[in-house]
Amino acid sequence: MSLCTSSLCCGASYSTSSGMSIPATPHSLKASGNPANHRLEVRQDHVSPFWLSELHKRINLVDTPIDDFIETHLPSSVSFTLQDDLSQAFAEYTPQPGKEVESYPDLHKGLERLVKPFGAKKKLAFSDTSHRNVEFPFDAFKEHHHYTRPDVSVSFPGCQVHAPNWQNIAMVIEAKADESDDPFRLNRQGNKNNCTVEQLAKSARSLLLAHGFLAAFAVGIYGKWARIIRFDHTCALVSRRFRLRTRTGSRLLQKFFWHFAHPLVGGPVAGNDPTMTLLSASDRIWVKNQLKKAKVKDWPQHTRELEKARRFEVFNQDTGEYEPYIGYDILDINGRLFSRATTIWYAFLDTRIRNPSTGRLVTNPSAPPLKPRIIKVAWRQAPRVAEAEFYKRLDAMIPKEERRGLPTMLCGGDMGELEMKWWLQTKSRRDHAASSSSSSTDPASSNQPSTLSPVEQSSVATISSADTSMFVTTGSWAAAKNHIPLGSDHIPTTDFPLPYPQHQTFSWRIVDAGRWHAERSHMRMVMKDVGRPITQFGSTKVLAGAFCDSIFGHQQAWTIAGVLHRDVSVGNILISDDPSGGPGIGFIHDFDYSSMTPDPDKHAGMSTTNTAAHDAAQAPSNGTEDNARHKERTGTYYFMAYELLTGKEVIHDAHHDLESFYWVLLWVVLRHTDCYLQDQSGPEHCMTTFKYGSDTISANAKVGWVNRARKEPLVVRNNPTLTTLLHDFTKLVADQILFSNRLTYESVLQLFDIALAPGKPWPENDWKRCTLLDLRTAAMSVVVHPDNGVDSEPVEPDSEATNQEQHTEDAHSEISDQPVDEDVDDADADADAPFPALAGTKRKRGRRVDTVNNAPAATSSAGPSRAPTRPRKRARADSGDNAAPSPGPDAASSPRTARRPLPAQKPRNARAPALAPTRVSSRLAAKRAARGG
Repeated sequence: MSLCTSSLCCGASYSTSSGMSIPATPHSLKASGNPANHRLEVRQDHVSPFWLSELHKRINLVDTPIDDFIETHLPSSVSFTLQDDLSQAFAEYTPQPGKEVESYPDLHKGLERLVKPFGAKKKLAFSDTSHRNVEFPFDAFKEHHHYTRPDVSVSFPGCQVHAPNWQNIAMVIEAKADESDDPFRLNRQGNKNNCTVEQLAKSARSLLLAHGFLAAFAVGIYGKWARIIRFDHTCALVSRRFRLRTRTGSRLLQKFFWHFAHPLVGGPVAGNDPTMTLLSASDRIWVKNQLKKAKVKDWPQHTRELEKARRFEVFNQDTGEYEPYIGYDILDINGRLFSRATTIWYAFLDTRIRNPSTGRLVTNPSAPPLKPRIIKVAWRQAPRVAEAEFYKRLDAMIPKEERRGLPTMLCGGDMGELEMKWWLQTKSRRDHAASSSSSSTDPASSNQPSTLSPVEQSSVATISSADTSMFVTTGSWAAAKNHIPLGSDHIPTTDFPLPYPQHQTFSWRIVDAGRWHAERSHMRMVMKDVGRPITQFGSTKVLAGAFCDSIFGHQQAWTIAGVLHRDVSVGNILISDDPSGGPGIGFIHDFDYSSMTPDPDKHAGMSTTNTAAHDAAQAPSNGTEDNARHKERTGTYYFMAYELLTGKEVIHDAHHDLESFYWVLLWVVLRHTDCYLQDQSGPEHCMTTFKYGSDTISANAKVGWVNRARKEPLVVRNNPTLTTLLHDFTKLVADQILFSNRLTYESVLQLFDIALAPGKPWPENDWKRCTLLDLRTAAMSVVVHPDNGVDSEPVEPDSEATNQEQHTEDAHSEISDQPVDEDVDDADADADAPFPALAGTKRKRGRRVDTVNNAPAATSSAGPSRAPTRPRKRARADSGDNAAPSPGPDAASSPRTARRPLPAQKPRNARAPALAPTRVSSRLAAKRAARGG
């Protein structure tokens, strides 16, 4: 049966602080593949632009009994048997519209009544945080994200929420006065309902990131009704509503709290990751001493948030072992909810050994010296090739002594894939035992996956509750501790203890079997090479050297190993912290969106000029799947090659990535050097050259730039070498864009070799802080899947500060992250931090009132002085200077050339909301007015 519902909005709108009216976003519920479940569509007119794209088609109503919802998603290690009288628990809770806060004390009494019999060590505490700002979990990034104000914050078992920070909060409750405030009911209307979903989503995002949860839970109370909501990194599942002020409803909520505080695995709460633990006070002291002893560069700065450090079990897929690493400082984090959620940590191998009598970790006197590494933690889209496979290809094909400009992966693996195999083996045994004639079905390869029956769900626990507190679904030490034997394929031979895998999401398979490909799998990788963002270059000679090495590494990966990067961005080019012992001055990393040729031997020796060989190597060996992959439009939006923006069906090739190197270099030079062209400064050119949201406008801006800059060079003050390098590079790119003369590795590397030759003059310490702020960190990776069955997702807007992993999709330097179908929304393109929904917009709850940056815009000494530019602060800034370009006016028409600008057309992302314009100088404003802009 199909459900058609009316829009959940009244056509309302609200205004930004600049006075720009933003249309409201309707909510509608759309039937999913399973008639018992409904998908909540968050469309354009109510929710902020970022969360609009984030939540679109990712909220699912699960129409099953509440008991089943709890048993399935929060299996308990201790049966719930409480029978206390709860008939009056919420009798005094009678909220009135507009006076919700006044009723919170009565709500708290009812909540405390539910957990009273839990016992001191398992009792939850509740705190009113409706008027207290709870900042983003990591201080280094809180200025890039809005704070939130959960109505009620719930503590960890046996603890209190002493301070309003996410480290003390395990769950949130949003309480509204009336059932009309329930955003999950059919035909709900009004802006506040949609904002309620946004509030829940923001809190869930912060919980997942702060604690590394595999899933986060929340409770929504709407008058006399309540719901339970479960979030993971692919979607949200919403329970049926139940009456709060009845004995049955109160018992259901009590059961939920009981199961939340008594998880079957992972402890201390449901959704916790059993392969990761926070450091104890003694652990933190040991880490600080080790960093100091090893004389790690800037170690005091790396320990400023040591209370948020954690110990990871990293699965080594080659050996089947789990190697413990301590992530002591976070370099970058992807602030999106439904995404890869990449986090990048400085880390080192935990060489401590366990005292056999106490089980405690103690220093190993024979341990090797501490070596800083990088850990990348991410949730990859299940159908995609794991990033570790690309690094394995690079290691196998490129001799170590010849390798340059490429990082090295030490170990890593996909825990979700392993756990899914374990779950399938368990299910297969049970299916076989139930009926010898039936065979198990692999849900990962079937459109109609089988799931465990209610009977099987009630008997999944195959280990005693005494062991579950230490049980780790994947982890060699935990397996040995709990006597869980491992098979030859590294999979435990005992039954999987949960209804569904947890390191690989299963949410879509529960509500809509046809969308199994939207699931995500949890992976960790340890990278040997440590680097810093390209925007922190110090001197421009180091900048040029890092680009030269990265381009060389890109050439090796493609021509020798058959791996094409396809996402060259400001976050994926890093400057090495140890050039003497590493991959060179710089290197390119983050191969998440790369492609591989089917046969690397067939590919060897190819270059971008060998088109015939390229086409032959691209030919798929089995069907058209490989061709479909190569026809994806992948990359970070600001830095995409011109041809990929024209709408033509083209194969993403090496010459497109070479052009992306140019746009990244230009971006950095315009923002971080004292430069000018004609009468405009670098920041002003950055505003008009890098456009976001419309392919036509973005492509025309690039054409306009190369037409100007190929005739008259961009001048970098007191730096003739960089001026010449950039001008010559511009002419090569202009030939590719205007006359279809493809860039080649040889021609591009020759420019850098000349510029970096001995005797060439380069200034010292010529890095400059950028004063631009970008409302959306417009960087984004967009992937267009022709019809290959792989769902893309909004790519997260990232910032230069977004990446530093060794990868960095998330690590202080990348700008790209999740690919997404263009018909979903480009407004969320790949990058690592949410682009500010409506920077500068005042909201009653859960939004930061953004301030104005008073730093004057960089000016060109060659031209007349300009009034300082005061752009509004955006949600995410770039790593080098905490800023990104503000969206400027549409690019002016380009001069007549061999290739004319694309005709105006409706933007590809028609739903992308308009953003508040940035304040500009009076002279620039007059120019725009004169040309109708």
